[in-house]
Amino acid sequence: MNQIDPSNARIPIGSAGATFGMVNGAVLFIGTLAGACCTVYADLFPGSNLAGLGLWVATAWVAGIFVLLFILGHHESNVQDHRFLGRVKWGAQLLRSHAGYAALVLFMLGASVFSVYSKQVNDTRGTSVLKNLATSLGKLESATGQARLAAERAASSADSTERKAVLLLERTGRIEAAVTRDLKPRERLARNGVAWTSENFSTALIDRDVETVRLFIEAGWNVRSAAPASEGGNALGQFAGHPRVADEAATVTIVRLLADKLDLTAPEAHFRALPPMNLVSVALMRCNAGVVRALASRRQRAARSSH
Repeated sequence: MNQIDPSNARIPIGSAGATFGMVNGAVLFIGTLAGACCTVYADLFPGSNLAGLGLWVATAWVAGIFVLLFILGHHESNVQDHRFLGRVKWGAQLLRSHAGYAALVLFMLGASVFSVYSKQVNDTRGTSVLKNLATSLGKLESATGQARLAAERAASSADSTERKAVLLLERTGRIEAAVTRDLKPRERLARNGVAWTSENFSTALIDRDVETVRLFIEAGWNVRSAAPASEGGNALGQFAGHPRVADEAATVTIVRLLADKLDLTAPEAHFRALPPMNLVSVALMRCNAGVVRALASRRQRAARSSH
């Protein structure tokens, strides 16, 4: 009888059912045998797992495929080659020409191996493979969410840091501008700790504090202001009437500053309860040689400049 090409062999419904029954029985047999072996192994070695039998399990799975192919080789269309390898080859060609049937056989074999593996894991770890997978997926999703949240927080923090840096630069710029700008004379007096009072102006004149007097005058102070109440008169009278030993150069400078604000020959100086006089009269009365020389120097310079 001529050999039928497995690729041209069509499995009738009845024959397919019989063949499927044979394959199903073989798969159940292999799965049950593998499960029994794993159970015995787990009982003998309680702390073990299936990973230690990886090579044997792989060998058993390959052997199971050969057994299934051998069973398929008993199909009635194979009437010639009845040897083991011949039947295996014929069954392999039959599965290759019937992809759907091949997928069914491989699925059944894979399901059997997974069942054995799942049982082994359940026996040794007290948990489920699918449950472990679901738990791992849940943890992965949670970790992904936390990573996304951390990335959003980092982006928000970076944006906030950038805004704070811009604000800091703006404030630094304003502070630098405030520090480096030229202060007004009254602000410079305040920075030097000198209050805006007539007593301080009078004291600066008597002490020949040129810088303080200049700042008072530049700030618009009235040089005819009163002297302290305990002294009486005004600051000009106190300046000319106190013959203190002082720097004559400073006295000359102060006279020049006063000359820009009033007529030095006019009776503007009030010394205590005396009637108003000019500066030189008060200085001569009080024997203030320094003021007299400063006024004389000022008059000589003015005379030279007029010529």
